[in-house]
Amino acid sequence: MAGSAFLYSTSPSPHELVILQQVQRSHPGHRRPISAVVLQTPLDEPGDLHGLEQHFCTKGIDVRLVDSGLHTREDAYRSAVVQRLAEADLVLITGGSPLRIHEATVGTPALAALRAAHDEGAVIAGCSAGALVLGVGMINGSRDARKVQSLWGWLPSTLVAPHFGNYDLDPWLNAFPTCTVLGIPDGAMALVSQLLEVEAVGPEPLKLVRRGDTSPLTVTANDRIRLP
Repeated sequence: MAGSAFLYSTSPSPHELVILQQVQRSHPGHRRPISAVVLQTPLDEPGDLHGLEQHFCTKGIDVRLVDSGLHTREDAYRSAVVQRLAEADLVLITGGSPLRIHEATVGTPALAALRAAHDEGAVIAGCSAGALVLGVGMINGSRDARKVQSLWGWLPSTLVAPHFGNYDLDPWLNAFPTCTVLGIPDGAMALVSQLLEVEAVGPEPLKLVRRGDTSPLTVTANDRIRLP
């Protein structure tokens, strides 16, 4: 993973400027507006971008924010969608259903373009489902019908758990016994670097949980801990 990623559970606020400055560092000599592309694929229906424009287009940095146009699997084969992702400097992935975005993108030219852009330095900012999908997988379904679901797996041996503390992770750890859980409580934000080192952005700590741990490892803004 050559680009960095910001992962959070609820909102990028108040760290939007940190994200934009990371984009600038990833593209030294950048003279055009930052190309920010929004993946609303996890949502049942795409909405307007006014909220994200307020977050990212009002910080004194020139940002051009557009929707990716990727809402169905069919869209993931459209040349305009692929080009937007290939040329993105920042990709914002909304919350919603991680299964929806995984099923719409896995094995498609759009996901290949996003991965190539990320490998060349594009920054990803993923909210909730948009954070979770970068991990190896998740548990899906009710207690009596749980299924193991693979996801993008861009963070090797790592399960991303937004809204950490609001649900039982034991089934996840049992299903993926060699993986580490990156727990992101509501209000927290993780920065995962190109070297797969994770640190907290802001005062809210993160948690790393391994199967068999008696207590999770706390990750603060002063820590840089390498993911497995």
